[in-house]
Amino acid sequence: IQGSITTDIYDAGGEIVITVNGEISAKSLYEWSDLVVLSRAAGMLDYTAAVYVPYGDVSDEVRIEAHSNLVGMSMDLPYPLGKKRADQSRRFNYSQYFKEEGNLIGMTLDDNIQVSLKVVDSIAVGGLIHFGDEAMGHVAYDHVRMTGQLDYLDVEEWLNALDELSYITDISLDNEIATHVESAVIFIDKLLLHDLELEDSSTRITRDGAAWLTS
Repeated sequence: IQGSITTDIYDAGGEIVITVNGEISAKSLYEWSDLVVLSRAAGMLDYTAAVYVPYGDVSDEVRIEAHSNLVGMSMDLPYPLGKKRADQSRRFNYSQYFKEEGNLIGMTLDDNIQVSLKVVDSIAVGGLIHFGDEAMGHVAYDHVRMTGQLDYLDVEEWLNALDELSYITDISLDNEIATHVESAVIFIDKLLLHDLELEDSSTRITRDGAAWLTS
């Protein structure tokens, strides 16, 4: 691990910036982040990270920014989050703001996945997950919403993956999704629904009390 420490000084205070270039295993990354999807990751990856620690009256929010091309790591998840080959390069950017009411986490993967989530006790309670290269719309943190466009989605693969993930966490993924996800409005070029293949699908899923409504 290599790094440096710099200080930016302003009239009302300043900011200490700790920059680190290093390598981390997928296992260590999973243990540090507590993100259950990273339990499906394997390998090692290089990264560049910076920790921003403000002082004075400038701000009271510590934040982290990290960047990696994910070379060296595989991810056993369905498309579009999967990464079958460790030598495949995908641009990954991560930011985390530490707030009293919950952390704000931002992520981008290549040009087609953008995420802004509020996380409380390792649970995403609000924010937006956007697919496609168009800019994200307004982000509200009262519930989790999904928008955008995908060229392909295999529903059965994702149901199986979520079922397997539920065995390695004390958190009920079904309950948390039902509690915090309000809607998913996604245009899908090719939707594979078990043995049925649908072209140019527009999927809208909303939560109404104890049931999901699909249109």
